[in-house]
Amino acid sequence: ISAAPLSSIGWGTHKPVEAMDYTLQNANNDEFFLNIVELRASLYDRGRITLGVDWDRDCYRLDRAFRWVTGEDRKSVAIASRGGLDIRKSNLIVNTFSFPLGFEHEMGSWLIRADVALDCNLPAKIRAKAVNANGEKIKSVVKGIPTRTVTYHVTGTVSYGGLGLYFRYNLQPQFEEGVGPEFRAFTIGLVWGLGM
Repeated sequence: ISAAPLSSIGWGTHKPVEAMDYTLQNANNDEFFLNIVELRASLYDRGRITLGVDWDRDCYRLDRAFRWVTGEDRKSVAIASRGGLDIRKSNLIVNTFSFPLGFEHEMGSWLIRADVALDCNLPAKIRAKAVNANGEKIKSVVKGIPTRTVTYHVTGTVSYGGLGLYFRYNLQPQFEEGVGPEFRAFTIGLVWGLGM
């Protein structure tokens, strides 16, 4: 068994699946992840089982015609029109610690990998910037929006020489019904460092 700290880093874009709101379907959603540590155990000459700890940051970005707003108790989020504001940024952000269990197989410089991961989602936050009708700049950060605490996802990765593509599917939404976005996200992105 060997330990590999910071073995991979990746960035991807979400394609909402089963989105309940058309504005989310057209939103620019992305994720960034960083492997913190990974344990590897050889099964055979070119095959390994892995167990890791990752940090993921998911960002739901609305276009400038819409903004994220919270409920009165700030325990839920919804999409609203921009109203009298010139929206510069309205992002809903979820940070997650993931624990992926995976299998990887090497074929020369190629590496194929499959993971199943348990996700522990931290409370979400909204970061917003806007300009009101009087030209005043408004910045706000709202924290503590509840997420579904535990979810899970599957990931497949193909890489060559340390650079590759990954495909991820979140089997559960990050938010409970009535709290936040209600869709399962399919993600495609780039990953660097697998097999290092």
